[in-house]
Amino acid sequence: MLVKVIDKRGKERYINAMYVRAVVPKGPNEADLEFGGMSSKIRVREPAESIALTLNAAMPNSIEAALIAAEEQTNNEESLAIIAVIG
Repeated sequence: MLVKVIDKRGKERYINAMYVRAVVPKGPNEADLEFGGMSSKIRVREPAESIALTLNAAMPNSIEAALIAAEEQTNNEESLAIIAVIG
């Protein structure tokens, strides 16, 4: 589910397609990716339509698969937090 994008400064980023809430066109060859639960955006060097197709292809085929993936990520985050506290 991770998708490689190049931000406006040319930096590679790998994003989880499930957390992208909106793709906003910002000209013919750029788009902003908006994320749920985050106030920041990432501007990418790719047309909005192209990045939307890439994100759609990375998404699970069913809502059930999406819920399982979200639960797994939550469990992983909780495990990492416990490990950080234990040291």
